[in-house]
Amino acid sequence: MKSLVSHEGMRCANCDTPLVGEFCHECGQSVHSVLKPVYYMVEETVETVLHIDSRILHTLPPLFLRPGFLTLE
Repeated sequence: MKSLVSHEGMRCANCDTPLVGEFCHECGQSVHSVLKPVYYMVEETVETVLHIDSRILHTLPPLFLRPGFLTLE
């Protein structure tokens, strides 16, 4: 369950309207920043590069050893 967070006194970064909830009622801007720390981007990049699907392990050997086999299949 989400905990309730008070946004009292905060203003919209986009239009400077006082905030009542998690989104500005004037322009729709979210309270949460889209800016991520560098370590988050590095973590996502490493995960994307190293995430190997099992299908690629079955595809690469025939691709390099018997290239016509995959075409015929």
